[in-house]
Amino acid sequence: MWIVIEFAEGGNVFDRIRKKLYYTEIEAKNIAKSLLEAVTHIHSKGIVHRDLKPENMILLSNGNDVQVKICDFGLASFVSDLRHPEPICGTPQFVSPEILRFEPYSTEPDIWSLGVVFYELLAGYPPFRDHSQTRLFRHIEKGAYTFEGQIWSAISDEARVMIFNMLQVDRERRCTAEQLLQHKWIEMTEEELALRNLVISQAGITSDSSRREQ
Repeated sequence: MWIVIEFAEGGNVFDRIRKKLYYTEIEAKNIAKSLLEAVTHIHSKGIVHRDLKPENMILLSNGNDVQVKICDFGLASFVSDLRHPEPICGTPQFVSPEILRFEPYSTEPDIWSLGVVFYELLAGYPPFRDHSQTRLFRHIEKGAYTFEGQIWSAISDEARVMIFNMLQVDRERRCTAEQLLQHKWIEMTEEELALRNLVISQAGITSDSSRREQ
């Protein structure tokens, strides 16, 4: 038996994040748009992936950080085939609250997982972390994460608002992939983002200088 598949020499996004430490906001926005387009297509076919994470996102080349494709549909299901309560599935740091609670769902868990991915692209680490899986799941069920730290001080409000809209514990309050493609952050041009980040960075420098003078 021969299986012919597309060659993607860039490896997965998880390894690229570890190599880069984190994506610039412009890079993160561009890869987020590609992923949302892919997930919009999947959802339009009535399919929920249920295991979206950087390891399951393959880069097409070594020289490009944003051309990406989704792989590993081993846990995917047609929404029409879901029989609740479904067993817990997915990867702990990326699993959604409704899956942990054995609640009915359709495509919403993918939006939650993408919110975790986008957070990690920008920060270099995931929003929910704990050595104990029990405590990790408790954090996820409560939606207990923050945008604190120096890295987030240089990231636009638009990016944080979009992630906030994706990491809604109530699945009915989460935006769809199609809606997120119309989000202000996704529609911002590279020039707008570069200028916004420069203004934020300069404000941070001014603030730090003021503290030092005090």
